[in-house]
Amino acid sequence: MLLDQTPINGHVKDFLPITLRIANKTELEPLWDKSIRNYHYLGFGKMIGQSIKYIAWAADKPVAALSYNRASLRVGVRDTFIGWSEEGRRRFLDNIICNHRFLIFPWVNVKNLASCVLAKSLHSIRIDWQEAYGSEPKLVETFIDSERYNGTCYLAANFKYLGETKGYGKYGKKFKYHGGKKKVFLFILDHKFIKSIAPHLQRTVRPKISENSEQMVGLKMILSIPDWEQNLLKEIGIIPSGLHKLSEMLFDYLCGYTDCFTHIAQIPLFFLYIKGLMSDLERKSIEPIALKYGKTDATIRSLQLFLKSSPWKDEQMHELYQMQLSDIVSENDGMLTVDSSEFPKKGNDSAGVARQHCGRLGKTDNCQSGVFVGYSGSKGYGLISASLYLPEQWVSEEFTQKRKQCGIPEDIVFKTKNEIAIENINSIYNRGLFKVKWISADAAFGHDRKFVDAIPKDLYYFLDVHASDKFFPEMPKKTAASMKQMGKKHLRDQHNMKAMQVRDIVENDDTPWQEVVLSIGAKGHITGYEILIRVFDVRDDLPNERIFLYARKHNDGSVKHTISNAPDTTPIEKFRELALRRWPIEQCFEECKSCLGMDQYELRSWNGWHRHMLLIFVAHLFLQIVRNKYTADITDLSEHVQKLHEILHEHDDDCQTKAVVLTTRVARNIVHAASEKSKSCIKNIFRRTNHIMRSYAKAFLSCCKKCKPKILSLFRREKKSVKTDTSSQSFINKLWKVMKTI
Repeated sequence: MLLDQTPINGHVKDFLPITLRIANKTELEPLWDKSIRNYHYLGFGKMIGQSIKYIAWAADKPVAALSYNRASLRVGVRDTFIGWSEEGRRRFLDNIICNHRFLIFPWVNVKNLASCVLAKSLHSIRIDWQEAYGSEPKLVETFIDSERYNGTCYLAANFKYLGETKGYGKYGKKFKYHGGKKKVFLFILDHKFIKSIAPHLQRTVRPKISENSEQMVGLKMILSIPDWEQNLLKEIGIIPSGLHKLSEMLFDYLCGYTDCFTHIAQIPLFFLYIKGLMSDLERKSIEPIALKYGKTDATIRSLQLFLKSSPWKDEQMHELYQMQLSDIVSENDGMLTVDSSEFPKKGNDSAGVARQHCGRLGKTDNCQSGVFVGYSGSKGYGLISASLYLPEQWVSEEFTQKRKQCGIPEDIVFKTKNEIAIENINSIYNRGLFKVKWISADAAFGHDRKFVDAIPKDLYYFLDVHASDKFFPEMPKKTAASMKQMGKKHLRDQHNMKAMQVRDIVENDDTPWQEVVLSIGAKGHITGYEILIRVFDVRDDLPNERIFLYARKHNDGSVKHTISNAPDTTPIEKFRELALRRWPIEQCFEECKSCLGMDQYELRSWNGWHRHMLLIFVAHLFLQIVRNKYTADITDLSEHVQKLHEILHEHDDDCQTKAVVLTTRVARNIVHAASEKSKSCIKNIFRRTNHIMRSYAKAFLSCCKKCKPKILSLFRREKKSVKTDTSSQSFINKLWKVMKTI
């Protein structure tokens, strides 16, 4: 049988019903084998043991192929999740099966098809497996290559993400380490059976709701109300005529989270709250949102309970959010950034509220404080986790009643912000969902040597320190000194120098300061000075490992000191880049507070605070998705910058010619992109492209200054060759000025 490779596009609802046909020992089996062998990245070899192969059909055309076989003998995260004994494993392992292969054919591009096929197969496999092999499956596991996929379709099909394998495989009778770690997902087919062997696993009911139901139609109407936050629209670059598209995108986006709720009544509350966060309401708390979008006054109480105590699946929503964020921003050179953010409060009854330092106010005041971990890279940025900090008095006996009123877990113990931060960092790193190479934090964290030592050893840190923190500028020499103890003379090691404060090391070092462009502001270059020194870290007043000390001096005289355990060959340009990559977490706070009401909540409970932050994350991710969509034509600039650096380091006779050609290509791409964009979106592109283009041109011209006239000539010729409207011409003229000022 030949495969019809005519492209298939659309939404899964246009191709219902999806049907499955078993391929084992039928005329379809060669088709299944050939498809997996040719199009699946793992290929296909002989399947050993029990297995069932399916081919999925839509509109009488094959669209996908998948298979199930026996489960793995040992999977650490699975066995820990179930919590069974060795005897339980031997007894019940036959009740677990594995989704061995899953392939959507490459010419098929149908939205939500993957999760629909998975759900259909999970319904069929229970009957088909029992008929074929006489045992009923109770659990389904699957393994995802984290280097290639995030497993979003499995979460959408109600699988649970458990963690990663340890990278071992069975070769003969022994397990050997191969390093290929896989994400592990699990689906519970029979909750009664699982509860009998693992009582701690509670069943959650998935609400069934149709997209065309009266309820969902009403939610579409609410989302289409054109009352968007103006700062939000400016961030995205949407013009009034595009608001209906924004509403449609938001509806489709939020529908992806509906499986996280256990009751159908929770879904409209979720939609209303997200809509309220993105609206132009002066105050984005529960009451104003409920009064504006709710049908009755009872919506206020419903929203309060929804955030405080309603039993929906917070962890699953957080997992799905992180999967989607990782899919957008994760890269090999990614950075985790830790920071705290404070939220001023007037009362004393909210969880964790106390008189403490409030960074927003710049003084000690009544506030709540959260510890956040963000991610940044060349692809984008976002917040990964948020944890409410509990001051020490909140875990004392006198606060027992307040903890109970706020729903704070009974087993809570006091942890410093730094301890909370390192727990979250290790959790994110161990899950392997985000590719991480660097850890960054301000001096409140970098000053703490326990925090530094607890960072995973495979990662490099880039941490601010206080000017008074001490290091050794060079390795001190040991000398023997005598001392008396209990009337006897002993020898002890003594060093010929003491550790010095950072400010003194920087001032006394012979290395000259370099003047550099730290960033590009609205009025031109923001210049400063930088210096890179090697020093020795200090532990117990003794020298420790050799690290970098990177200092930046601004024109106002302020100096930032940063330490890093980066490789010895790391150039100063890399540290300058890392310093600029620290700002995205502050940008996240600014966008979430100015556009989404992150700090405008009126919730006292522990659960309410964390759920509010999670929904803020979900709303902020939507901004990222829309922003990427509307600036897609410019996203390849970072790749051009990388190519330019590679060319300039070739040092051959043709490097300047190659670089000029590449620069011209970038200019052409920007000009053509501008000619196709609306006025509002052009402004957004220019704002987000400005810094990259300046950095790009500066990097080129610093190495090829003689080529500047040729570049300007080529750019001028390209500018004149494209017919554009007034707004596009204005955009091009701005870029022209940028190029001329470098």
